[in-house]
Amino acid sequence: MEMGKTLAAMPSTQRTAAKYLGGFFAVMALLTFLSRAADSFTVPVVTAEKISGGSLEHRAVAEGSLYPVSQAAVFAPAGYRILALHAEPGGRVSEGDILAELDVTQIQEQLDAAREELQKLRLGAAANAVRAPGETDESGIAAAERAIERAKADMEAAERESQLRVETARGDVSAARRFRRELRDMGEASDQELDEARNALRKQEQALEEAYLAREAALEAARRAIEDAEILLEREKAKAGRAAEVDAADERRAALEREAAGVDIRLAQQKVSELEALLETGGIVTAGTAGVVMKISGGVGSLTTGESLFVLSDSTAGVLFRTSVKVDDLKHIRRGNPASIVLTGERYAIDAVIESVSPTANGDGDFDVAAVLPDGSWEPGTSGKMTVTRKTASYPMRLSNGAVRKDQNGHFVLVIREVKGVLGNVTVAERVDIGVLEQDGSRCAVEGPLEQDDWIIIGGNRPVSVGNRVRLE
Repeated sequence: MEMGKTLAAMPSTQRTAAKYLGGFFAVMALLTFLSRAADSFTVPVVTAEKISGGSLEHRAVAEGSLYPVSQAAVFAPAGYRILALHAEPGGRVSEGDILAELDVTQIQEQLDAAREELQKLRLGAAANAVRAPGETDESGIAAAERAIERAKADMEAAERESQLRVETARGDVSAARRFRRELRDMGEASDQELDEARNALRKQEQALEEAYLAREAALEAARRAIEDAEILLEREKAKAGRAAEVDAADERRAALEREAAGVDIRLAQQKVSELEALLETGGIVTAGTAGVVMKISGGVGSLTTGESLFVLSDSTAGVLFRTSVKVDDLKHIRRGNPASIVLTGERYAIDAVIESVSPTANGDGDFDVAAVLPDGSWEPGTSGKMTVTRKTASYPMRLSNGAVRKDQNGHFVLVIREVKGVLGNVTVAERVDIGVLEQDGSRCAVEGPLEQDDWIIIGGNRPVSVGNRVRLE
């Protein structure tokens, strides 16, 4: 009321000025409000981070498969019909598992004939050695002495081999007796089980008796070979004073004959060993190691060829994860580095170790990488994904990769700075040049004039350039 009186009491010019002044301030307030409202729509809203210290992590990821470290071949001698197969490709077997059954009837007669043939070949080779044409009396004596040494060595070898067979047979007899005794002591075995145990014991006792006889036969043959060689040596000593000239062609022929005899002896020895092995197992072919069946050569009813009947992955030697990587990833992979492998269908990672890194055989510039897995039930052929992580040394300044920018002048970042504006202090994006030391998939190590309290722009709701006003989210 008093205000109204005051304005009314004023001169008309003063009243007019007061109205204009009030209108001016009202307009300024409205423009300030509109300006701030416009800023909220036109000034970019940015996200930012501060520098932090720490290390970087480089990751190399590659897909591959499991392979056996080594493979084991299971052989069977040639000429035996396959009665049954107890394994199939891809199947897992344990050491000692039965893989196949062969028809080995009349094998004892074949083994006796093979042993006799082997002994004849050895005696013939010894005789040829001391009667070789083209040798002087002294060389004949030396050859005879060597023949004696070989015959003695053969005797020692025969004694060792036959003694080993005897000891093995003794062990089998002891095991059979122990098994039979345990069955009787249990008091729960059926008559059929007791009969089977008794028959098994008789079979092992018969095998032991055959081993004794075979040892005596082998030692007797070896003693005869020594005696024959000693007789030949005496003959050569009697002819020591006489010289003999032998035609060069005869000498070459004799050398070839001796070489051929050596080949025949090796083949005969191999045949004897194979027949002995078959006789001991009764025609049963077993796995010498645990693993996965990779290949089978032959089927039921076919004849063995003498080549490998089965090829197994040797699980005792472990498995490898094999893959190939590009040269860019190779700098993060070294022999001995730890690796993490996730197999197809599995949820958990397997800790492995890089075993080897080598160029691929096709020369395409890639590299083959093999990692050794720990012991476990790994199936060769299983696919998976391998990750190798390499941690760097610690850096004092790290930033997200999105914070680092680059133009023709090099790398830089945009730092939020507060400056004076027309209507007060405002925040703007200021360029700071930096150097990039190292970078991984998400962060990079940098150097430059940055402070711990600086806010470095990572992104925003619209593009930001140097000097732009910004508002921190």
